[in-house]
This record gives sequence, structure tokens and C-alpha cells, in this order.
Amino acid sequence: MALPCCAVWYDSHPCDRPGVVIDEARGGWVCYIHAPPGPQEAEAIRATIRKVMAHPDRYLVAALAGETDASLAA
Repeated sequence: MALPCCAVWYDSHPCDRPGVVIDEARGGWVCYIHAPPGPQEAEAIRATIRKVMAHPDRYLVAALAGETDASLAA
């Protein structure tokens, strides 16, 4: 089970995304949005893509929900 992102938003609410890389400055796991720029950010994006590819039934539905029938047919 993935640990949640340890980052906090500007309005002081905790981030609810799953953590994908360790951020030493924050002292825990962070999601791809809160990953520091550079190699850690790139690895966080790759980890997120791997997670989505491993669970297409869960994440693909959300991505396709906003599409129209015509768009999906094309």
C-alpha cells in the first residue's frame, strides 16, 4: 500500500494523492505534483505512469469520463 503524500497545499490542507518518490527536504513520500524539480520530478512522473498502467480499470475510467461518444468512437 502506498503512503500518502506528505506535502501540504497553500491553504494548509494535506495532499491526498499517493506518494511516489521520497523527498528528503519534506521528510517523506510526495506525489508527482509536489516532487522537487529535476530528476526526482521525472522519477515521480514515471512512477505515476507505471501505477496508472498497472491499474487501467481504476484510472482509465476517470480519464475517459469527460469524453463524448463521438470522440471515443473516433
